[in-house]
Amino acid sequence: MLPGAVMRPADGQGSPKLFADPAGDDIAAFYRTNVNNVLSFFQRRTGDPELAADLTSETFARMITKQEQFDPDAGTIEQWMYTIARNLLRDFWRKSRVSTSAQRQLAMAWEPLDTESARRLSAAESEDRVLELVSAVNGLAASQRDAVALRVFDGLDYRQIANRLGCTAGAARVRVLRGLRTLEKTLEV
Repeated sequence: MLPGAVMRPADGQGSPKLFADPAGDDIAAFYRTNVNNVLSFFQRRTGDPELAADLTSETFARMITKQEQFDPDAGTIEQWMYTIARNLLRDFWRKSRVSTSAQRQLAMAWEPLDTESARRLSAAESEDRVLELVSAVNGLAASQRDAVALRVFDGLDYRQIANRLGCTAGAARVRVLRGLRTLEKTLEV
């Protein structure tokens, strides 16, 4: 739980509020402490600073609006924050894939490619490979997916992964290795 934050019922009888300080000091402190980590999380995965900033803002907005869903027995607030972030990223990629698919289905008659069009086609093929990878990663068991993402995308060591996921370093290592093995088979690398 946040330092100084108290779980209090929102209306005196309902679900407790995580950010209970009426002045908002606990929210501001939590944001200042974690915003750069969440922003880096999204930047490494999207390569787009503006998209990363949008997803970061949405992560904190969801934490505030869905704070009654936080369960301290299920993990730390940081773990919950990263769960929200991963879900937002997964939703973004899923919507992006649907949008790309619809655009392809509505394509007009084929015309010969000029140099610029060829460059864009090459970029689209790369995007397809990225979407295939994202789909494969999303197909992993949640524990493996989280461990692989933290190791590969965030570059964390097994001890750091263990701290984030609430397991031992050995268990984190096994999750990463099993996840990578599954991805290798799925992607036929």
